[in-house]
Amino acid sequence: MSKDISELVKRYKEAHRSNKNIYFDAYEFEELADYFDSLNDIDEVKQVIEDGLKIHPKNSSLIIKRLKLIVYNYDYDEALKIIDESALEYDYDLNLLKIECYLVLGMEDEALFSTEEILENEDGNLDEVFEDIGFVYFELSKLDEALVFFKHSLEFNSENLEVLNNLAYIYRQKDSTNELIEIHNKILDIDSYTYDSWVELGKLYFSRQEYTKAIDALDFALTIKDDDVNVLKLKAECLPLLNRYEEAIQIYQKLVIEESYNPSVFLPLIDLYISCEMYEKAHEVIDSYEASFGKSDDSISKRADIYIRAGSIEKALEFVSSTENTCSKSFEMNMLMGEIYFRKKELKCAEYYFAIAISMSDKISPLVYERLSTINIIHKNYRLGLFYASRLLEAFPYVTANIGRVALLYYQLELFEKLEVLIQYFTSSDFTSLSLFAFPSDTEPFTDKDGLLARFKVARSKGTLLNILKLLD
Repeated sequence: MSKDISELVKRYKEAHRSNKNIYFDAYEFEELADYFDSLNDIDEVKQVIEDGLKIHPKNSSLIIKRLKLIVYNYDYDEALKIIDESALEYDYDLNLLKIECYLVLGMEDEALFSTEEILENEDGNLDEVFEDIGFVYFELSKLDEALVFFKHSLEFNSENLEVLNNLAYIYRQKDSTNELIEIHNKILDIDSYTYDSWVELGKLYFSRQEYTKAIDALDFALTIKDDDVNVLKLKAECLPLLNRYEEAIQIYQKLVIEESYNPSVFLPLIDLYISCEMYEKAHEVIDSYEASFGKSDDSISKRADIYIRAGSIEKALEFVSSTENTCSKSFEMNMLMGEIYFRKKELKCAEYYFAIAISMSDKISPLVYERLSTINIIHKNYRLGLFYASRLLEAFPYVTANIGRVALLYYQLELFEKLEVLIQYFTSSDFTSLSLFAFPSDTEPFTDKDGLLARFKVARSKGTLLNILKLLD
């Protein structure tokens, strides 16, 4: 329980009101300063410290409180000047202030000296000491140094949640996914109801394409807070990637009812119905979408996509042409026109629309880049085909089809050194996956580099190496 200093505060205020000389012991001024600081009354804190130093000009605690106010106002040069003039003996809080001032002013060696001085003088509560030093560096965005001190702090107290959360922030800034996952698991070992850590783990596993783990983490988060729409959406995004379409559909059916005002929840449900070839259901959701929000590029393109997938290419073209005055010439519409002409095997027209599409967006669209690669391979423009395939691989490096496309083109173009680099860390299962992609009719897939090179050599000599890449599907 905090000390009741209401009587002290009353006496202090009364003295000011009556213009009487104020006299309190130094510790009483400290208590008053802390009290007003707890109320965020900075002006009153300044006044208390000023009054206190008039009576106790050499009191180190009051001097340090004054210094904290000066540093709070970013006057680091003034703070160091007062420190030098005061010639104070070693003090823990004072040294932390000195470290902050030195770091801001670029005096790294002096900051290190003050840090070492703390470590030489403090022999207890070292977890807190390393945490406090780390936090100074952390607040000044010196994350590498803060990381070192926070890790030392955990050596003395592995369950310090504040330090663990600070480490999580640092690893997030450094894109250190493995370490970030480890930190959040440690947090959950301490407090299994830490909602943010479950959500963060879900996002991290999703980014690593570990969808089962992602769903498990998100499910734990939903047991704590079951109405977080963003978490539900992320889970629904994971489910189809594990062929769990029905569960994803159920989530979006619920969201469409609960968030009927939000157009973004309709579109994924339409995509799910299309993926499951439930075209009538997809049309129904598009109807509901358009009734609420009007026709848009999204609704038009998705309805046309249904016609394309159902094999009604001419109907798709007729439909899009009929909506030309309704829709804009967006990325989606150009991609759609490109796909229609690609399916009609009118490759020059397809290439034209796909090229316009990529000029309108920095985002790598798998469909557009795959189609442009295929078109150029068919036209024997292998280097341009490789260009699009390489961009696709950079954006989605773990997709077997992307790896296979680049590997086949490297061999076709005799870029053997680049092929070696691409496959240098392949496991036997990686080679098998590549074999099944490139030569799906083979009864015995290759499982190592020698098998790959031998199979590629035979296929190239027969002119069949790139057959899988020329399919107009």
